[in-house]
Amino acid sequence: MATTASDDVLPAALPVFPLTGSLLLPGNWLPLNVFEPRYRNLVEDATGKRPAQRRSKDRDQGDRRRAPAGGGREQAGGEDRAGLQRGDDRDPGDLGSFRDLGSPGEPGDRRGPSWIGMIQPRVPQQDNWPALDAPANNPELYTVGCAGRIERCEPQPDGRYLILLKGVSRFRVRRELALRHGYRRVAADYSEFAADLGEPAVALDPAPVLRALRAFGQQQGLSFDFDVLAALTGVALLNGLAVALPFPPAEKQLLLEAEGPYQRQQLLLTLMGMGVEPPGGGDYYAPPVVH
Repeated sequence: MATTASDDVLPAALPVFPLTGSLLLPGNWLPLNVFEPRYRNLVEDATGKRPAQRRSKDRDQGDRRRAPAGGGREQAGGEDRAGLQRGDDRDPGDLGSFRDLGSPGEPGDRRGPSWIGMIQPRVPQQDNWPALDAPANNPELYTVGCAGRIERCEPQPDGRYLILLKGVSRFRVRRELALRHGYRRVAADYSEFAADLGEPAVALDPAPVLRALRAFGQQQGLSFDFDVLAALTGVALLNGLAVALPFPPAEKQLLLEAEGPYQRQQLLLTLMGMGVEPPGGGDYYAPPVVH
């Protein structure tokens, strides 16, 4: 599907997945193993894959909670956190329709592709493996994240979802909306990132990054498959390394917020030249692998 700047494609009301150290950039792919209840809810709402027993439960709760005509709205909160859902038996590639993200009158009340916004908390959270019975934690977020389209969704027998996101455009948070089924949502503004839609096609010389990466690998004791990396386009190499290299969350955020690929390349070269602090300090953070 061709991606355009139309409001029919990029939702104004965007569900977000706060995850420390996890970076999504335009054109990049991000696999996620979703197991926390509120983010299962997010995936189910976004893809329309809510299991039959959950849909029945929601209808029953809706009948009990229906507000009088002309007033009231569902209260924010994690009311469904106790329900660990099982994936349905439909084809994992059948992504269904995008469920409405906003209450009536909020931006983004439409159907279309399935979206998740990846965004970092301002204070690093060791949130890769939270206790499933822990209370919801809603830390302050950075104001810039990246919207990803769910290209693949595979429900697992134990209730998890394996999803694959493709980065499309960065966004700026204008305000936070009420929680829905425990997960967070924001009013997203894409206007200052219009060039992101064409970023994967930008011509960028990969040679400076490859040279710097060799020196960085020797300095840090890391090995890379340069035959594979040399086959990538300049932008794919740049954004892939921005995601994969073990920089602290604040530096990852700087890479995300760089004006465009040329500025991101210069920043990446600077960061590789500075190196990465070794483990041992209290501020050291290992990037997440799955959630």
